[in-house]
Amino acid sequence: MCSKAASPGRRPPLRTRWNRARARLLAFLDDREARLQDSGTVTELLASSQRWLSKGRRSERLTEAVMNRLEHQLDQLWTVDDWKTRQKNFMIRINSHPKVVEAFDGLIALGCYPDIIVEGVKEVGHPVPPSASAAVRQRARRQIQHLSYALDDLAEVNAAAAARWPPELFSVFHVDLTMFLRDEVQRLNEWADALDLRLQKDVHPRRLTLFLAAVRHTKDVTGAYRDNNFAQIFDGLGVTVAGELVSGETIRKWRQRDRDANRYDPWKPLGDHIRLSWR
Repeated sequence: MCSKAASPGRRPPLRTRWNRARARLLAFLDDREARLQDSGTVTELLASSQRWLSKGRRSERLTEAVMNRLEHQLDQLWTVDDWKTRQKNFMIRINSHPKVVEAFDGLIALGCYPDIIVEGVKEVGHPVPPSASAAVRQRARRQIQHLSYALDDLAEVNAAAAARWPPELFSVFHVDLTMFLRDEVQRLNEWADALDLRLQKDVHPRRLTLFLAAVRHTKDVTGAYRDNNFAQIFDGLGVTVAGELVSGETIRKWRQRDRDANRYDPWKPLGDHIRLSWR
């Protein structure tokens, strides 16, 4: 996977490859809670990847052999991780759009962490509020919030039961149900935000926190921004912002706006954005 991010004729320097591998590993580590429970194989590969990453931290120990082993361990980790189950609803949604699948698979093949890409795409594609009176939208928002709270509580109950009872004996308590319920909670929360009168486009800009984290993640992992991949995904899914398609140029403007805001914000804490964006 990592080798595909490099140009065909020349591989990046070892330290560049190490930094990209670090970005992949940090994204995987920081999403540990959302994965609920890793398999034994995933846990072993994760530990092995951490050891090889640590081994290459010092320049004198960072060799071609160490880097090849680290990249191989990460590629294996990406292969055995059950991310398609976690993102089952999203995969079902895109499977009928070949161009979307092509663009999305291209990012994963380059070594990007699937979950951070999916969450970024979903944030941009959150629902557009319907044309209804303020009173009607407020009542609908309250009912959606109540349903979201109830499903969230149900997800926690199922998660506790799945952790307590062996799935081979009581398959009804399955982690898949927990993930499904949490996906539905997120979908309902997106609708609640869309119906919130305080968050209209004339008052508050569309949130891009997770999407911009995903964009930066692609740069960290592959060495280049992949705006056109995201634009192809949005085009295939019919995602629009203010009635316009989300083009590569639109995404570049979002990135520039974010850089300008961060540059002139004296209160913004410094730190590793890969970690900060997932806290």
